[in-house]
Amino acid sequence: MNENIIPSFDKKIKLTKQQLTILNNIRNCSNIINFLTLKINKPTTQRNFAQYIRDYFIILNILDVNSYFKDVRVMKNKDKIKYSDKIENDILKFNKELNNKSGSYRLSNLSAIKRLFEYNKIELTNSFWVDVRKTGKKADRQTDIETLTPEQLKNVLNNADNEGKAFFLTIMTSGSRVDEIRTLTFDNLFFDTDPPSLRITQEHSKTGKPITKFITPEAKYWIEQYLQDRDKILETRINRARNQKTKDEYKNRVFPMGKSNPEIMWNNCLKKEGLYIVDPLTKHPKFGIHSLRRFFEDNIGNGKLSKYMQNKLSRSEEPYSYKTKQKLMDDYKEYMHNLYVFETTEETKKKFEEQQKKIEEQNKKIDELTNIIKITNIGRKSFENKFKEHDERFKKIEQNLKITLNPETPATKEFIESLIEMITQNMGKDLAKDFKERMFKLLVKMKKMDPKDILEIVTPENLKNNKIEEKINSY
Repeated sequence: MNENIIPSFDKKIKLTKQQLTILNNIRNCSNIINFLTLKINKPTTQRNFAQYIRDYFIILNILDVNSYFKDVRVMKNKDKIKYSDKIENDILKFNKELNNKSGSYRLSNLSAIKRLFEYNKIELTNSFWVDVRKTGKKADRQTDIETLTPEQLKNVLNNADNEGKAFFLTIMTSGSRVDEIRTLTFDNLFFDTDPPSLRITQEHSKTGKPITKFITPEAKYWIEQYLQDRDKILETRINRARNQKTKDEYKNRVFPMGKSNPEIMWNNCLKKEGLYIVDPLTKHPKFGIHSLRRFFEDNIGNGKLSKYMQNKLSRSEEPYSYKTKQKLMDDYKEYMHNLYVFETTEETKKKFEEQQKKIEEQNKKIDELTNIIKITNIGRKSFENKFKEHDERFKKIEQNLKITLNPETPATKEFIESLIEMITQNMGKDLAKDFKERMFKLLVKMKKMDPKDILEIVTPENLKNNKIEEKINSY
């Protein structure tokens, strides 16, 4: 377990037996392991701090790691001073050994050692740490920090493949850190929200606070383009991975890549565009991959939204930032046009407005169709009821015909009145009156007919199609 926390050196580096013993002693030192596991939450920070602490004891050749940490609170004043002086001298020696490294790397090492000592109640004066930081190479850049212009960013991204475009635009449009997107999983990416969103979990958030962020539809488009090729990319990355844990993690990650891949991909894009400018002191490129996050901050156009998306809100600001998720979404949608790269802001706004107008028109048509369907259903039910009434009348007519064919009987009169009523509804009163006069003539003919023939002629189908008269006259 502790071997995973304290990393080994590169296989190319041949350690002496004593150095191997020191490495083993570091892994068995509870003062170090407890500090890394209990105080450092983020895996990447834990890994970096473990490396700095390992180098500290190896470089200073400190064999007895456990006894190195003493509780100064129970020591006599004379022993306390002596012990503090020794620790300070060790730190100065370590700082000197780091002079051939970049200033930022040196300060990162000192920060890790300072926090380790503070955790173990070994507190040195603040003035000492200030002096140590000033001794040796400075970490201040000689090259001015600048943000890429929209045109420069567009040209740089044009040098990337679909995976690169998707990855870099996701970082830039959400204001996220590189590792937050590198470790993003599919169950934390949501394309069905408006705008599309993602969730940075507590485990992968540098601040240790989970947060929901948004990306532009343009970023979503390039993610979708990249996902068409992801299976091939995933297969290649899994084959290159050294351990099973990494292979398993890659399967659910949106971007299955190692820690160094994003920076290599970005630097290659910068080189193709002629923008790979390295600071001579820090050895970092002027437009490093973190400039994507700076581009977001400089261009989003809303300070409050920028601080939220970059997870930079202080504890006092958090309760008053965004009380509702809807307000946050509305703000992002209002300003997200400033983050479009492959289209100008005005073009994007125009297309967005046109799209919104089309959506509104479609919704209006849907409402109209819904109302028509409702009316149709009401009419259909009404027709069904009428046909049901007609069927019942036809049955009654057939029954009456079986009883009598005498036009003077009450049953026949009722039969005729039923026909007249039905025809009145379908043909109008004038036609019904004319039909009434012809009906008695037909009945005279029907008296001479065989009852079986009459029943064959006076059927519901013939009544519906107004063919009774025609059939009787042609008999």
